[in-house]
Amino acid sequence: MKLFHHLTSLSTATLIACCLFVPFIFASAYDFESGIGPGWIPGGRVHWHLDDMESHGDAYSLRSGEIDCTGMSSLSREVQGPAEIRFWWKKDPVSGSAGRATEFTFSVDENVQRVCSSSEWVKESYSILDNGTYWIEWDFRKMNCYPRLQGAGWIDDVEISPELVVPEVVVPSEILPYINESIEYLNLSLVELSVNISKVEGNVSVLEGDVKNISSMLGKIP
Repeated sequence: MKLFHHLTSLSTATLIACCLFVPFIFASAYDFESGIGPGWIPGGRVHWHLDDMESHGDAYSLRSGEIDCTGMSSLSREVQGPAEIRFWWKKDPVSGSAGRATEFTFSVDENVQRVCSSSEWVKESYSILDNGTYWIEWDFRKMNCYPRLQGAGWIDDVEISPELVVPEVVVPSEILPYINESIEYLNLSLVELSVNISKVEGNVSVLEGDVKNISSMLGKIP
């Protein structure tokens, strides 16, 4: 009761800090229907942009920039590991020499992890197992000039789902004595409950013996 009365005198913010120990899973989804949004960093001479002519889900996807001759168009984002990254992507089926000299890759900290070679939408995933900060990046490269302004890569429906996240909770020092007191009271109550259970079990054993005796006596009555 002392703990209850003390808790009722604390602020709502303090109560939340004390009592919310429930872990949660935070997931981010990007379908680009409302724009590119914050956190996406373009790279290369030509930048990625929204495309309403190609999409996996709804109306829009992200397309790499139009490369005139040779070059790279990249898009990157910072993520916190551990995390699971899932996305859909495709590559422009350019014919001729340009088709053999384009490359569309997904990298983590500048290390290529996936390569796209499909002209149809395909789902890809990658798991980051360790804690820390990582940079994920999609790069479309064109190594031949001709045909000019041809060749591109698209991504859509990107999901970044970290593993189980347990928020750090700091219990205010002023309520620690009340918590300890309540734990001690709970332990005493458990001991008392255990003693009572033992007494009940003993009474049940006595009752079972009495029932057997009565049954034996009834069996002897002619």
